[in-house]
Amino acid sequence: MAKLKARGRTEIFRASKETRLDQPDEIGRVWKKHTIALMSDGNFLDRHATKWTDHYSPDGVRHDSGTWKVYGKIKAELTVERALEIYAKKGYTIESATGVSSFDKSYYEALTAAAVTGAPAPLPRTSTETGHVLRTEKKAAREKAAKTKAGEKRAHEQATKHGPGFYVRNRHTTGTMKSWIANYGPYKTLEEAEEKAWLQFREYLEMKFNYLLPVQIVEASSRQMAEWGDKNAHVWWSDGKMKGPPINPNQLRFTGFNGNNA
Repeated sequence: MAKLKARGRTEIFRASKETRLDQPDEIGRVWKKHTIALMSDGNFLDRHATKWTDHYSPDGVRHDSGTWKVYGKIKAELTVERALEIYAKKGYTIESATGVSSFDKSYYEALTAAAVTGAPAPLPRTSTETGHVLRTEKKAAREKAAKTKAGEKRAHEQATKHGPGFYVRNRHTTGTMKSWIANYGPYKTLEEAEEKAWLQFREYLEMKFNYLLPVQIVEASSRQMAEWGDKNAHVWWSDGKMKGPPINPNQLRFTGFNGNNA
């Protein structure tokens, strides 16, 4: 979900396209509307409204998502005026263009009409390519570099903080719901995990936190999998007792550090 005025940005223009169907489509829609808004930070936001068939309401029951989502970014060096033309030629109605200083409403209405009805299109405006540019090549390069860096950071955290390995988990009580929580891991060896698991288990016993037991060592492909239950994680150790024989590095089920992946 996105907010229109996040980080102080303003709306440049808004356009929408309605589609009315004589017969319901494959999922029962009889009417739909797609609205897009170009923002001053170069982001396109969009939202959808739909009417569904209903025997109590012949005209359809409307469902408006009401939420804006990031639809994309305006291409580098593309002018706002050119973007307006592109959407008008796709049959979108330009609802507002408060961020365009030389907005000629009749010109874009003619472009939309030509797209919808097949009427003659007006001659291109000669000033189109000298309009307002929101994203330059330099800005687009900075954004790409920032996105790449953020992706590398997520990948690193996934591998070092949430990736495959051994996790120490215990029961976690939230209201009436009980689930697993894996606060420690991933460890590369069972021995590393066992040291932490013993400390955690003894602490809960001394503090009489029985509702947090059992403490377990599980092997899983990620922290999330370790917390989703026994179907997604292999239990090697539970409340101080080894579950089965000591681990053989050649039989790792999930981690694949020295053996095979599951």
